[in-house]
Amino acid sequence: MDEQTEVAPGEEFITSKYGTVQLRYNASIKATIPGSRHNRLLRRERVVGIHRALRFHLSTDVPEPYKVLWKVRNRGTEAAKVPGGLRGQIRYGGNEGRNDHKESTLYRGTHYVEAH
Repeated sequence: MDEQTEVAPGEEFITSKYGTVQLRYNASIKATIPGSRHNRLLRRERVVGIHRALRFHLSTDVPEPYKVLWKVRNRGTEAAKVPGGLRGQIRYGGNEGRNDHKESTLYRGTHYVEAH
């Protein structure tokens, strides 16, 4: 199993936790690097140094009321050395509101954030 397919200790998956998910609405995440010139888009940068802030905003056409599930997954040897550093748990709402989540880059490696 390579790093991209390894399961982190305690990692959760939407289908395992909630069963089959029927996709009926659209959603997209805009990720920016605050404090950078013009709040650059993470999608354009692709690589970000450590100790940088990242902001994620979910836009969706889901009618109210709705809840958002966020998952942050770190990969790489630096994250693996720290207990709980790999993460992968699913949580309700972002840490800055239902549709907004803030993270910081603490480790070198490939990471991802997803919302459902």
